[in-house]
This record gives sequence, structure tokens and C-alpha cells, in this order.
Amino acid sequence: DGTKYNSNKPTGFCIRTGKKIPFNPDKPMSSEAYKSWSRFGDRDYQEKYCHFSGQPSNGQTSANRPILKEHWKEAKAVFDF
Repeated sequence: DGTKYNSNKPTGFCIRTGKKIPFNPDKPMSSEAYKSWSRFGDRDYQEKYCHFSGQPSNGQTSANRPILKEHWKEAKAVFDF
């Protein structure tokens, strides 16, 4: 399908840039966004996108809460975490 990710790895979205990245709630940022974020390391800093859906989060996501509340149950069911 042209994506650079292994099809066994579910797709998530960077909470800062919205780019497709491997789904991992413990690492919800692209490496570039993480470098920028890590200078301050504020896990509650308001971010722009939902790691699960990719939709704009209007500051309702953070490294601590990368998935919008309305998608949490679905994300848990889909990814079994």
C-alpha cells in the first residue's frame, strides 16, 4: 500500500504534527516532534492531534493522554492495551 510501516504494526498519529506513525500510546510523537518536546519534557503539554484518530484535539491531548476521551474505549478494544 506504499506506506513505510510494517502492516503488522497499527498506525497511529503524531500528537504534535498529525503525521502517521506506529501506534504506541507510550510514544505518541514522531521522532522530530519528540526531539522538540523533550527539551521541556512536559507530559501534560497540550498537543494538537489524537494519536488514535488523527483528528484535531484542540489541546485535549498530551503525552500523558494521547488519545481523545471519545476514542479511548475504541482504541482499547482495537489495540487490546
